Amino acid sequence: MSVLVLSLAALGVLLGLVLLGYGLRELGFAYRIFARDPHTVLDTPNGGSVELSGTVLAWDDVLESPFTETACVAVEYAVEEKRRKSTNNGSTTKWVEIDGGTLVVPFRLEDESGNVLVDPRGADLRLTEDARIRVEGGEAPPVPIARYIERDEDVSDENTSLSLGPLEISTGRDRRYLERRLDVGESVHLLGTARRDTTASRETGQVNAVVERSIPPESGLLACVRHRLFGPPFLLFDVSERRAARRVAVRGLLSTLAGVLFTVISLAVGAGGL
Repeated sequence: MSVLVLSLAALGVLLGLVLLGYGLRELGFAYRIFARDPHTVLDTPNGGSVELSGTVLAWDDVLESPFTETACVAVEYAVEEKRRKSTNNGSTTKWVEIDGGTLVVPFRLEDESGNVLVDPRGADLRLTEDARIRVEGGEAPPVPIARYIERDEDVSDENTSLSLGPLEISTGRDRRYLERRLDVGESVHLLGTARRDTTASRETGQVNAVVERSIPPESGLLACVRHRLFGPPFLLFDVSERRAARRVAVRGLLSTLAGVLFTVISLAVGAGGL
């Protein structure tokens, strides 16, 4: 019995340390955003880690969000379905994600000094929820969602019903359609890595640089994991600098407190099992 308790305690300590490390890293990002003024676009050709704040401009392509058909350069979307589960005490309902994804395209960030190309592939998107559309089972969805269902083979139409004489009973399940977007013309704040690129400018006001995810200095799985954990961040926000810092700080604080709690409780359980 003590071996099992010690094993569970060790797993708890490990989980606590992971949460603690993640939380401290987030708090470090929050301090960096709070304490430093953003760079200007004109600084990006120098390369290296940058923090930028500006407005989203369209580049070559623009996305159309799946549920509202809004012009954007990044979108995270999900389809959730209400499911009922039987238990010993009756039944419970919960929302289950049945489909979703992330789409991004390059865009330009513009501030007072000019604009720079941003390649958002691999970015950690910290976007606000822009749309939460609930469609009851048996109801016709809005036109954009109906078009999405027609395109996606994994999502069936829940606008179904059963006719029993004069009665018509809805048989479809309730769904929620969620979108988090970075729209064209919206404010954007980012932490990333700039690289000089003479092919990135085509017009006056555009600089010869690209902001993107940093590349690991070494090859190999271990180097990639180490770079992912400790390398320069690539964060994209659809809010102002101050709100971005606050958002990161809250996440970091919650994770840090959870890590400390897990670690302390696990150590106490482990000590009791000795």
